[in-house]
Amino acid sequence: MKTKVKVSIIIPTYNCSAYIQECLDSVLNQIRPDCEVIAVDDGSGDDTKEILQRYAGKYDCVKTVFRAHAGASAARNAGLDNASGEFVAFIDCDNCLKGGFLPKAAAATDQRTDLYIIGIERFPMNADSELWTVEDKVYESASCFADAYIRVHKLLLYSNCNKLYRRSIIEDSHIRFREDLFFGEDRIFNYEFLKKCGRIVSSSDVMLEYIQRSAFSMSNRHFPDYYRTIAYLHQAKMRCILGLSRQASSAEKSDFILFDSTCEINNTVKRFSAHPDEFAENLPMINQDLFGGPYDEEIPLDVIIIAGSSNCGYKAEKGFEIGQKNPGVRYIVSGGNRYRDGVRTEAEFMAEYLREKGVKDESVYLENKARNSYENMKNSGELLQEIRRNDSEKKAVAIITGGFHLPRLLHIASETVSLDGERIIGIPAYGPNTGPDNWYKNEIGKRVVFDEMKKLDLLQYPDLLSDQ
Repeated sequence: MKTKVKVSIIIPTYNCSAYIQECLDSVLNQIRPDCEVIAVDDGSGDDTKEILQRYAGKYDCVKTVFRAHAGASAARNAGLDNASGEFVAFIDCDNCLKGGFLPKAAAATDQRTDLYIIGIERFPMNADSELWTVEDKVYESASCFADAYIRVHKLLLYSNCNKLYRRSIIEDSHIRFREDLFFGEDRIFNYEFLKKCGRIVSSSDVMLEYIQRSAFSMSNRHFPDYYRTIAYLHQAKMRCILGLSRQASSAEKSDFILFDSTCEINNTVKRFSAHPDEFAENLPMINQDLFGGPYDEEIPLDVIIIAGSSNCGYKAEKGFEIGQKNPGVRYIVSGGNRYRDGVRTEAEFMAEYLREKGVKDESVYLENKARNSYENMKNSGELLQEIRRNDSEKKAVAIITGGFHLPRLLHIASETVSLDGERIIGIPAYGPNTGPDNWYKNEIGKRVVFDEMKKLDLLQYPDLLSDQ
């Protein structure tokens, strides 16, 4: 009688004849009677196919699937289609399992465990190995795991090669690898699985050897749509983890969003020096998300709202420049925090600047109470309503602030009752460190921009950020 299969180990292969035997031997040297190995060859052009056939002839537990080249995701999906185990493990053909993994995994995957996570030893090319570890811990639900992930940020969630998955969840939920992503498909698979699973066990045992055998790795390859892909992966991660969380506070979630978005943008920017083409392709996409636009500065205006900051000189300068094109325009300068001189408020500084430039006192309206963006818009809108009482006709209202801050301020303005009925035009002002062509080159610019990206992210997940 055939033993019921406990674990199906899926190995996608492609042109790996130089090391596939090492991978297979690392599995088969510890194979159990209740395990099967499914090697899916993705149209290799070397001797990989012949090597797999030899192993299949020698070991009854080895199944082989041969298919035309369609990528690793398609190969993993083909492996899932042929799997029969209670649990599924994925191993890339350039990885190896350390001795003792299968016995330990079998003991950990009881009837209540849906996901089992192990540590990784990474072997970079021409560098010392490094350990990626997790602690010995049991999470009784995916929500508990999500709460912990928000707080510690790193629980080895991305890879599918350091995990055992309960296969019934995969099949019942119709989870498969995205074949249209050039990287990150394993993350999406894990997020979809996490949403459906229950008990999760992590182990401090380092049982996977992740060996970088090729110089043609992700860090060395050119990806024209890199930023859009990581932005999509970031959003999918936030929807999964924030949606599952039940105990993390809104402050913890906010910090988690900032940490993750900052890492992803930093990773994108770091690639620019090695991949000049990616700089030209990806920077405009990042800037579009950061600065919004395009903005039309030629639309006739009758009111300009300038939102202040501790360094708002360049905003006042931009406001005056735009005002010169619109005779008779009125200015609302908003900001109750201290200007950088520590004496005047933001609004007081901007008002003095405009008056020194020759703007008449009656054309400058001081909003001297706002302490944040929401108050900037609310208070300015209320002041605008008073101004409008004497207006026989209306033109457009410009909102001027730092370019990196403008998309969020326009969003706030669109939801501000006191600005209802107004035609709002956004006009960006760029400081010395925060322009589209230089923010990524200096630490001041990156810090300011990353903080604003966090705030933009928070607007995307209002239903997921409240304290439970």
